[in-house]
Formats: sequence, structure tokens, C-alpha cells
Amino acid sequence: MTNKTVDPVDLCELRIERRRAQLQRDWEEAREYVSRKNRWTPLFAVAGMAALGAGLSRITPGSTAHAAASFWATGSKPRSKRDRKRVPGATTESSTTPVAAAGRSCMKRIALTGGIATGKSVVSAEFERLGVPTVDADVIAREAVAPGTPALAAILARFGAEILDEQQVLDRRKLGAIVFADEASRRDLERIVHPAVQAAINTWLVAAERDGHRLAIAVIPLLYETGRERDFDLVITTACAGDEQLRRVMARDGLTELQARQRIAAQLSTEEKVRRANYAIWTDGAIERTKKQVLETLERLARPN
Repeated sequence: MTNKTVDPVDLCELRIERRRAQLQRDWEEAREYVSRKNRWTPLFAVAGMAALGAGLSRITPGSTAHAAASFWATGSKPRSKRDRKRVPGATTESSTTPVAAAGRSCMKRIALTGGIATGKSVVSAEFERLGVPTVDADVIAREAVAPGTPALAAILARFGAEILDEQQVLDRRKLGAIVFADEASRRDLERIVHPAVQAAINTWLVAAERDGHRLAIAVIPLLYETGRERDFDLVITTACAGDEQLRRVMARDGLTELQARQRIAAQLSTEEKVRRANYAIWTDGAIERTKKQVLETLERLARPN
């Protein structure tokens, strides 16, 4: 019997079309989903349902409507056991993406995570300088809560107008003082912001794959805390010593030691992230050393599966 050659381009297109088909199937499920969520969800529901009803082929990639539509299909639906991330510590060769299983290469979806002030911005900038497209969840989150957005309206409904500054823009310092001192408040904020951010990243990844990139990196600080590691083929984490992380947070954000420790404690520990990730880049030393690690990691990522 003759073995047929599998075209990697066809496989990539198949993966994209399957995601599009899932969006269509979730159109009806979205209605029921709204009724099960908390009181802020309907603010996202209107844009999401309208986008799906308008026809996915006409939605502009990166638009608010497209991001909202993607949320209904991928934001909170549980994955099957077959799609879940492999066990921590697995090697890069154990990737279970459809293309890797077929023995051909397609775009690797890579998450870059790490605790606060552990060097994510430096590392992601170096990857981008080396030609790898990147998207930053923090940047998207800032755009998601801009004046006039549904997310900001939901935040005001939950926390009150006193978290706005004189220009009626979200005062992140005021909000941070609230949510990092109270876990319930932090969870409420995450329920409002994370779906929009996740949807925008999903949309960006699909576009990057269609553009023919072999690698794409999404910078997601709360990757493990939100369970998003299952959405990626590989995970890179940045890391540094605890005392250095504390010093950086205090110096960068002008916080007291107590405030800095609260922010660090709100995330998974660096040790646990290093244990779970496929790669760790340590940023304690000179910038040249960090850049060297980025290059070495990229060389490993670029190898065929």
C-alpha cells in the first residue's frame, strides 16, 4: 500500500477551518451560556452574538466584534481529554498538535509567561527583534478597559466610579490597591477582563498562522493561573531570584515592600512555573546573558518536530 504525502499547508488550513466550524456550532450554545454567567457577562454577549450572526467570514481580524465572537467559541468551553496539555516536563518532541502528530510542521503556538518583574518584556522584545511575532496580554488588557469599552463599564459596575482618574480613565493604581488586597475582588476583575483578552489573542494566533509564520509567541503573565497553558504547544517562563524580583517590583512600581509582596503572592511561584514550563530563561544576570538564552531557546524552537 502506498503512503500518501500530507501537505502541511493543507493541514494548517484544516486546523483553521475546524476552529471556524466550532464558532458556528457555538452560536446556539452562547445563548444558554449567558444565563449561567455572572451579571457582567451580558456586556460582552451583545457584541459576541452580533458578530457571530453577521457571518464569521466578514469579521475583520483583530476587531472587537471578532474578539467577542471568538470568546463565545473558545473563552470558557472545556476541552476534551484528547486536547489537554501534556504532562509537565514533557520534551518538545511530545507535542500533540494535529500537524505534529502527522509528522509535519505547522505554526508552533508558544506562550511566554513569568511572574511580575521577571523580565518578560525584555525577553519578548528580543524574540521580536529576532523575527518572531509576539502579542502581549497586558497591552491588550489596557486596550480592553479603555474609555467606552464594555469591560470598563463592567468594572465600574463592580468597583464604582472612584477608580477613575480626573480624565475618566481607569486608575490602575487605585484598582490594584483594591484587587491585590482582596482575592474575591481580584477574581471578579479577572472574570471581566480575561475573556476579552483571551479572545483577542486567539484571533491574533489564527491570523499569524494564516500569514505563514512558523512560530508565534503570546505573552501571558497569568497563563497557569487561568488554565490557558492547554491552548499552546510549548511554554517559556522567565525567572529570577526572589529577592531580585522583590527589588524590581518595588523600584519599578514605587511600591512598599508589603504591596510588592502582595502582588508577587497573587501569582503562581517562580519555582512552580519553572517546573511546569518547557523552557526557562533566567534574567538575573547581564542583559547580554538574557539575550543569549533567548537565541538558544529560539534555535531549539525552530527545530522540526
